Amino acid sequence: MGEPTDKYLKQKGFEYELKKENKLSHDSLYISVTFANDYEPNVMLNFTFNNNNSKSIETEKTLIVVPKSKHLWVKSSNSVNRNHIYFSINANVSGIHLYKSRILFKIFEEDIDTENTNYLTITLLNFDRCFFEFEPLDKELIYINNSSQLLWKGDTWKKQQ
Repeated sequence: MGEPTDKYLKQKGFEYELKKENKLSHDSLYISVTFANDYEPNVMLNFTFNNNNSKSIETEKTLIVVPKSKHLWVKSSNSVNRNHIYFSINANVSGIHLYKSRILFKIFEEDIDTENTNYLTITLLNFDRCFFEFEPLDKELIYINNSSQLLWKGDTWKKQQ
């Protein structure tokens, strides 16, 4: 028997492109996040640096400037300046009475040479409304319309009383 696969992580909404550049001020790391088709979800972007929760950033902004001296390891004389960056997206559900869709989207963990790269552009190729608001079920998407109604495979499914 083959190894089980996690269909949740195989979804196209998690696919990303990461462009690494060296521009602007070298004392900061710039991170720009772009969603598919100019989609603007109500989310919080979470970045954690070097697995240190005290050096993490949570923001709604899609362009952030991270001071290297505050959040990143700096190059010493004999070391390579690699920083481990973890990026996830949380649905911004503060103030919402009931939220029935996914909340956490783990996008990537990467080691980045922040000595030679200080501008990251993360493009989420398929993170759109459909991916964000619909739930996967049996390789199909299901939309939770309200507490007693689902939309799935083109049909409306109502909760029986």
